[in-house]
Amino acid sequence: MIKKTFLIILGFLSTAIYAEQADEHQLIRRLYLDVIGRLPEVSEFVSAEKTIRSVNGYSKLVDQLLGTQEFKENLSFHIARHYGPGFSVQSTIGMERARQYIEKKYLTPNSNFKTLVSDILTAKGIEAYNPLVRFYSPEDTPLSLTDRFTERVLGIPLGCAQCHDHKFYPELLQKDYWGLASFFNSTKVQHITTDAQLKKLRKEVQKAGASALGDKVYFNTWLFQEANKQSILFDRKMSYNGSTPYGSNYSMMQEEDGMESSGKQLLDPQLIIYEPKISTNQVKIQREISYKNYEDFRARLPLEGKIDRGRDHPRNKAAVWMTGSNLKFFDRATANWVVNWLLGKGIKMPVTDIYFLEPEEEEELQHFAAELKRVKYNLPNFIKSIILSSKYRLRNRTHANDGDFDKLRALRYLSGRQMAESFFHELDKEASLQKEGNKRFTSRTWVEFKKVQLMEDTFPAALEPQLYGTGTVMQSQLTASSERWLDYIDDLANEGFKNKTKTPERWLTEVYVRLFTRYPTIEEIEYLTGLVNRQRSFSNSNFKEVVWALVNSPEMRVY
Repeated sequence: MIKKTFLIILGFLSTAIYAEQADEHQLIRRLYLDVIGRLPEVSEFVSAEKTIRSVNGYSKLVDQLLGTQEFKENLSFHIARHYGPGFSVQSTIGMERARQYIEKKYLTPNSNFKTLVSDILTAKGIEAYNPLVRFYSPEDTPLSLTDRFTERVLGIPLGCAQCHDHKFYPELLQKDYWGLASFFNSTKVQHITTDAQLKKLRKEVQKAGASALGDKVYFNTWLFQEANKQSILFDRKMSYNGSTPYGSNYSMMQEEDGMESSGKQLLDPQLIIYEPKISTNQVKIQREISYKNYEDFRARLPLEGKIDRGRDHPRNKAAVWMTGSNLKFFDRATANWVVNWLLGKGIKMPVTDIYFLEPEEEEELQHFAAELKRVKYNLPNFIKSIILSSKYRLRNRTHANDGDFDKLRALRYLSGRQMAESFFHELDKEASLQKEGNKRFTSRTWVEFKKVQLMEDTFPAALEPQLYGTGTVMQSQLTASSERWLDYIDDLANEGFKNKTKTPERWLTEVYVRLFTRYPTIEEIEYLTGLVNRQRSFSNSNFKEVVWALVNSPEMRVY
């Protein structure tokens, strides 16, 4: 009886601990990082604190942040990152215009996310008039498109059936994989950079029909503008004119590695997609079995999907199947990657494979998928429903797989004094000894080396990019090498040292608000302000050391 009572009490306590809600400062930090992708400024923190303490304050703060332009920017970035071909130096400029296009056209109060995904799957034409073509690249093949879109739109591991029927899911057949790939076999993605390429494209389009490249007027306008040395990017009547990070230099900075060395360069090089075949009956794909031996596959939809073989561009057929209401995977896959973004972990991981779910996962994912359907696929409204949920507001708990759990738990609750000593001052002592015995390391270099080593030892798993999210080292990883963070650390330290109108206590309080979205404790203020000294030179004042200790502390990574 005693044992049974003990177990009941233990279970109750476990539930109570699990259900503990985050405090108001943690929630402010979490909302700012998730909704608009940054930490709040001091004035924003003070305002948010006042709002969240009012009647229905949490809901009010959520509405305020979801109503900002920064939320749309952050959401469109997450969409571009999830469905796009990946970011590179060469593709960033064009992808930024695609992101802005999504923000303006598809994130309206009554938008339907299915429409956006369908438009991505069927994108064609000239980049200036349809920035969604940036979700493709000249390096894409029918196989890479099949893999990417089945994984990210549907969460189906169909790529495993490329060489043989799927080993674990017998209903995913090799002929289905290649049959779906045939829908993309007529999709031609090119980066047109020279006059010779444009002339060749014009002949191909005339032969295939103007609809192969989208609206005929757009194509003719591009030809006219290039012939008259006028930029289509400033054709406000026809072209989408999202701003770019590089202003008027945009046309000169696109895909430089794709430029041909011969031929006259175009004024506005463009990424284009055209589709010469307009019937599903016309498309097929060949798989090479051995030298000069091939196997033909005709258009076919997996999982017994039905095809209307009427006259329409092949990708339109694939898009209807992928986003159709008769296929449950779109709703679940969309819900899973959004949950992963907001809660730090999807219901099923990785988010690109939700094909098989355990019963408890199935029930939870079905709940979120039903919510997505209830809000009529309006992604901002779906995000709001997750943020308002009790699960989102739970107090953060250290993940067991987030590095060395015991070490991490000990570091998480260090006081200001222990934190500073652990992350910097003790290392300074080591640095002096190391410098005497090894002239290759300066004191500062050795400290930096030890700091990075400590981070790697403490958070090895969390340094993986795919584990970004609530409770991971998202912030701390940036501090290890990001020039932006290095500059920010310098700015904070210089402000504390040079601004004599602020006491060290006030400066430290603002630093805590900026970094941790909370006020420092009395212990932290007493110890850390005792370390800094404005009477010394900046290099010996310890202002930078204190900021380093705070930025690289475990608390920086928790929200």
